[in-house]
Amino acid sequence: TLKRMTQERVALELVMLLDARKIASIKRAFKRHDNIVDIYTFVEVMAAHVRDYTAQPLMPTAAEIAQGFTKPHFINDVELAACLTELFREVDVNGDGVMEWEEFTRFIVEK
Repeated sequence: TLKRMTQERVALELVMLLDARKIASIKRAFKRHDNIVDIYTFVEVMAAHVRDYTAQPLMPTAAEIAQGFTKPHFINDVELAACLTELFREVDVNGDGVMEWEEFTRFIVEK
C-alpha cells in the first residue's frame, strides 16, 4: 500500500493532471451540489476524472527508493480513494469537512 508521503505526492500529481476540460467537468459536478461537496462526493467526482492516471505505474522517487520502495506500483481503487482523501484534507484549509469550489480552485492555482 502507499505510505502517507506517497499519498501526498500522488494527490499533488493528480491535481497537475487536470486539464481545462477536466476542471470544467469537475466544476459542473460542484455546481450540481451548490458548489460545496463533502469528502465522499469529492472522491467520487475526482476518481472519475483521474481514472486514466491509475492505468500507468507510479514510479518511486529517490526518497522512496532510499526507504526500500524500488518497484513501480499500480494504484488500485482503495489507494486512489486514500490519495483523494488526502487531497481533500489538504484543500479543505478551513477544516469544515466540506470543500467549496473556491477552496479547490485556490489550491490548484497555488500548486
